[in-house]
Amino acid sequence: MGYVGLIEESIPKNVEYIDKYKVIIPRSGNPGGTILGKPKISEPGSCCSNTYVIALLPDGMGQEQVANNIVSYLYTNFLRFLVSLKTSTQDIPPKAYTFVPMQDFSEPWTDEKLYKKYGLTEEEIAFIESMIRPMDLSDKGGD
Repeated sequence: MGYVGLIEESIPKNVEYIDKYKVIIPRSGNPGGTILGKPKISEPGSCCSNTYVIALLPDGMGQEQVANNIVSYLYTNFLRFLVSLKTSTQDIPPKAYTFVPMQDFSEPWTDEKLYKKYGLTEEEIAFIESMIRPMDLSDKGGD
């Protein structure tokens, strides 16, 4: 059996994602805390188990930079607050992202940029900031 046959036999689905960058996040989150587990960038040639789910697949040229920009969005209090509105358990299913708007990932995202883009008031910003604990950015992306 060749290399391709072994992969198809060992990996039950999404074999087409193996040779791409993937932004993955733990399926289990932390309600009342940071909400999401720490996102990671999974490089081409890799795959993940049910412990992680693929958040997004960067497309086109500059996939690594796009992946980093997606991770920057996942770290924002803005996104994690919106996810918190749709979940109350450790399991973060796809429906938990219902309120999360898609962004242009040709650029990195910060809370300040998002608050401005969506016209949030100082009171709304203060509320979000009081509800969502900061994530440790020291190990952003990668393994």
